Amino acid sequence: MGWGDYIMTTGIVRRLKRQNPDLQILVKEPFNKTRQYRDIFYKNPFIVNTDTINEKFPHIKIPRVLAGINDESKNKIIWSPERVAEVGDFYVKKEETDFAEKKIKTITEHWKAKNQKQPKGIIFISDTAKRNMIIDKKIVYYEHAVNKEWGEKKWHRFISITSEDYILLKTSNIEEKHVDGLYSIMCDFRTTFSIMKKCDFYIGNEGGLSHLWAITRKKALVFFGHWIPPYVTGYSFHLNLSTNLNDHCGSLKKCKECLSFFNNLDPEYIKFLLEKNI
Repeated sequence: MGWGDYIMTTGIVRRLKRQNPDLQILVKEPFNKTRQYRDIFYKNPFIVNTDTINEKFPHIKIPRVLAGINDESKNKIIWSPERVAEVGDFYVKKEETDFAEKKIKTITEHWKAKNQKQPKGIIFISDTAKRNMIIDKKIVYYEHAVNKEWGEKKWHRFISITSEDYILLKTSNIEEKHVDGLYSIMCDFRTTFSIMKKCDFYIGNEGGLSHLWAITRKKALVFFGHWIPPYVTGYSFHLNLSTNLNDHCGSLKKCKECLSFFNNLDPEYIKFLLEKNI
């Protein structure tokens, strides 16, 4: 659980503020002292911070949204019994918009020159899950990241059968190795949103990027698999791919059922769903 939780929190805050216009809303510490707080809540008109809050007037301090609780004894996440996803808000900077426009224009011109036709659309891809995070100046590794990923082999097959009709791109904060048919843009997650606004469709795993994409209100294919239930963090205007049984594991270790779900998810089927839903 990471910055996707903050994005969902912006939706909750917006609803609370509209229901109570005079209420000052502050996200509880320590979240309001992090870079995530500053970057995700940048220019958000519904949120106050420790510098602007007026203690003499009505105010409330709320925690960030949590999709589940970590059960250390079982080494798994116990998912919330209720939906927590609410479309959030994100306020862009001009330099982010300018960067996105320039990159998309260059990529589109290159793709058209290569394929000698117009693309059917621009597809944003999220192909990896968060594998580590720095907490209290220590690197914490997430063994369960594999439970959320389709896998390199499947992605490469999908890209090879799709890239002649669609522009496929992803963003990363590090330089990625080249994959034929896939454009990679190096930028931070704030600029990623401006890139997303120029795209037509999202395909990838559930996580921070799927919640960021939801703000665009555009369609998506989101991989929930066996790990997390769509009823908790899914959106109705997305096609959420999940196990048929409501037995999502939340395991913090490698899970055979999670791996099996993705092993049985064919690239040809994902291309079919893309064609049908874009």
